[in-house]
Amino acid sequence: MSEMPHPPRPQRNYVKIGLFALGVGMMLFAGIAALVLIVTPIAFRNLSEADQARVVRRIPIMRVFMPTPEGGADTVLPTVVVTSDAALALLNTAAPPTAIAIQPTQVPPTAIPASATFTDVPPTELPTSTAIPPSATTAPTDTPAPTETSIPSETPLPPTTAAAIVPTDAPATAAQIAQVATTLPPPTAVPSATETPAPKVITATPLPPLPTNTDIPPTATPLPPTETPLPTSTPLPSATFTPAPPTLVATPTDIPAPPAFSLIGKVAWEPQLWNNCGPANLLQVMRYLKWRDNQANIASFLKPNANDKNVSPEELVNYVNSKTTLRALTRSAGSLGLLKALISQGFGVIIETGYIDPEEVDKGWLGHYMTLIGYDDNSQLITWMDTLHDVQTDSYATQYEYWRHFNRVYVIVYDPAREAELMSLLGPNADPAYNALQSLDLAKAEASMNPSDPYAWFNMGTSFAVLKRYQEAATAYDQAFSLGVLPYRHTWYQFGFYEAYYQTGQYQRVLDLADYNIEKTKGDEEEPFYWRGMVFAATGRSQEAVAEFQAALKFNKYFMKAGEAMAAVRNGTFQAPILTPRG
Repeated sequence: MSEMPHPPRPQRNYVKIGLFALGVGMMLFAGIAALVLIVTPIAFRNLSEADQARVVRRIPIMRVFMPTPEGGADTVLPTVVVTSDAALALLNTAAPPTAIAIQPTQVPPTAIPASATFTDVPPTELPTSTAIPPSATTAPTDTPAPTETSIPSETPLPPTTAAAIVPTDAPATAAQIAQVATTLPPPTAVPSATETPAPKVITATPLPPLPTNTDIPPTATPLPPTETPLPTSTPLPSATFTPAPPTLVATPTDIPAPPAFSLIGKVAWEPQLWNNCGPANLLQVMRYLKWRDNQANIASFLKPNANDKNVSPEELVNYVNSKTTLRALTRSAGSLGLLKALISQGFGVIIETGYIDPEEVDKGWLGHYMTLIGYDDNSQLITWMDTLHDVQTDSYATQYEYWRHFNRVYVIVYDPAREAELMSLLGPNADPAYNALQSLDLAKAEASMNPSDPYAWFNMGTSFAVLKRYQEAATAYDQAFSLGVLPYRHTWYQFGFYEAYYQTGQYQRVLDLADYNIEKTKGDEEEPFYWRGMVFAATGRSQEAVAEFQAALKFNKYFMKAGEAMAAVRNGTFQAPILTPRG
């Protein structure tokens, strides 16, 4: 019997199989990709800002998952309603006498505290001191910045005027300000022929509600009716006045500055870590002066919490003076001529300015430190070492304008052996009380020429606060806030307004601004908690005050003001401000 033939086996359709596998693979890939795109942003945004920054540095594409900034260049602070006449009347307020001058030869180098502990190896060499030419009679003069509002020209001191004052970073006292100088004239006013029109008053914008966040200590609650009532602001009487630009004291004429100077190649760039602008700039300057340290070490003292939004100039100075054998001081109302003289003579110079990052414009206005390393009068360019973008340059006019957003504050780091030389350069502005008067005069001049300039009014408030003239400070701050132009981050960096409103009994205004800043910074700053505590302590709410002081110290354990205030509340020695009626 013959065998039956087997039916032919069907051939496999590899094309169909391939297409099926491809389809399944694409579905799996799409599912995984969708899962990643959903999970990754959530996980990334739950990281701290510092961790987000680290991830972005390693994987730049992750920048697309960064949270959208809360405010841009056009986001401003809440406004208040003020009486313009009350603010404009400040422009004619007479200044008290300046402090007594002391000759440079009487200024001893600042001693290093015996108890100071040093966290790194001291420098093996310090920069060589450059002798002051005995015959020098000309000074570095300011190149006028072609800004929209020109600043009155400076009038040099008489030849017999003393060239230096005892340096100190302690706050100005009433006794210092009240001393009458026989050699230093106070800033004087030169009347203008026309009256400046009053700025338009802008209606207040309500503060935004605070988000619920269990990580942030309890926010402000309304003061109970049984507590001390909150004083109300009474506007100063209306006044007619003539704007009075002051006569500004010029920089002493001891050390001429060359027309151009550069430290490129001599100052090493230090890329900053997250929010580490202050520590990184300080390290750049100290390395230039041969002091060895590292950014992490400096930051651990200046900002124990990596998310801290601000390190103040006073904190930079405190680090240098307590942790190194170098010395430092900070002053305001600086000039381009002074900066050029300091840079060219080998002093370390850091300025704090307003800033918009060209690579992240959407973030809007920020505060930023810059290490100055050169200038060129011919091209009208100033050069700095930027901890974000290495060597940078900009015009005198642009940099001067942004610098005044911070009252033209500057930090000088120097070898203590050159202290007398530095005091000679600073002249009367070596004295903090005189410097505050100089700063006040400059702000008054700018406000007189442009009453709608919020930075002029804010700087005026800061200067009044330093001089402890709190009623005038509060009025100037009111005017600054009322114009509705200040960027919303402006109150993250300068805190004189808290003191002015607190000392004049405007407690609710202190709480409003503190709560606003806590919301905007996500609680990443100690000052708002401290000032909330001060209000609660002043109104008898001791337990709440202690909780706020503890929150400030938890955020920054080196914030001694909070510790001192908390101790005073606990032992019953806390003193509320002595209030006087406004008007």
